[in-house]
Amino acid sequence: MKKKINLYQKDGWVDVRSILDAGFIFNFITGGRGIGKTYGFIRWMIEHGHTFILLRRTEIESQLQADPKTSSVTAVCNDMGITFHTAVHGKKMRSLYRDDTDQEICLCAALSTFASVRGVDLSAYQYIIYDEFITEPHVRPLKMEGIALSNAYETINRNRELAGLDPVRLLALSNSLNISNDIFMQFDLVSAAEKMISEDIEVYQRGNLLLLILQHSPISAKKAETALYQTASEEYARMSIRNEFIMNDFRYVKKQPLKEYVPVWSVGDLTIYEHKNRNEFYVSFSKAKLPKSQQYGSNYMDLTRMKRDHIRTWWNYLDGLIKFENYKAVSLFEKYFA
Repeated sequence: MKKKINLYQKDGWVDVRSILDAGFIFNFITGGRGIGKTYGFIRWMIEHGHTFILLRRTEIESQLQADPKTSSVTAVCNDMGITFHTAVHGKKMRSLYRDDTDQEICLCAALSTFASVRGVDLSAYQYIIYDEFITEPHVRPLKMEGIALSNAYETINRNRELAGLDPVRLLALSNSLNISNDIFMQFDLVSAAEKMISEDIEVYQRGNLLLLILQHSPISAKKAETALYQTASEEYARMSIRNEFIMNDFRYVKKQPLKEYVPVWSVGDLTIYEHKNRNEFYVSFSKAKLPKSQQYGSNYMDLTRMKRDHIRTWWNYLDGLIKFENYKAVSLFEKYFA
């Protein structure tokens, strides 16, 4: 049974309480800029006395979050009349402490740090806020970021559930940019996000996972009248206000009749088909019988061979000669050729 979630408060800001009350363990929330995602969740944590991990992608980003001059926590604390100071743990983790009570507000850490972290006790933290989990176009993503996040979660969560305790809750927040991100792929959310966008749906629930694509924020509607968005490019406005995933091109995503195509080779879960009469190709999850020499796995060596043998397929992709079954196929195709 689907849980009822109120997405926006009466004043238009994101309804953090309703989202958290729904009780999902893994929460992925995208929305236009400045609609209260990061601010709202941080404020809720402080108001309810929950110490949390504030996770960012890189060490530099994490350092900025630990600095009172640049931290996302600062605006919240200023509004609440709170000041805080920073303490360093080891070389790469930093905690923010309230000046009035010396209570820890959060631990600032980088996703890249957890690759080298072993045997640490993080049982004091029940929530992870992973802010800006979808990279912007000019930012280089971490390699295999979805697996890195899963490993970081495992390190933090440890064996809580085996001991009868509640699991750590993940709140992954971002402005919309790219549904073909590695975290969506790791948690099998690409197809769900594609459907949500095409059908104008804001809520997707699956087991203990919640995906929100906040496309109708009242705050975003008000921001359209501000100076920046009256002068910014249409593309930037679509991303920032209407929460469109501007890095995704859906023109070549359309299911095709397989009877018009012949399978030529496969890689991982994908099969590449060639049209019988036209210089056109199709990438699908449909399986086909192929010689072993034309089957490639998704391991490093197989992908290296595949890129050597079929670099022309990548050129065909760039020339717009390939159609895809769905956007999940696009995501995997790009990942295999990366």
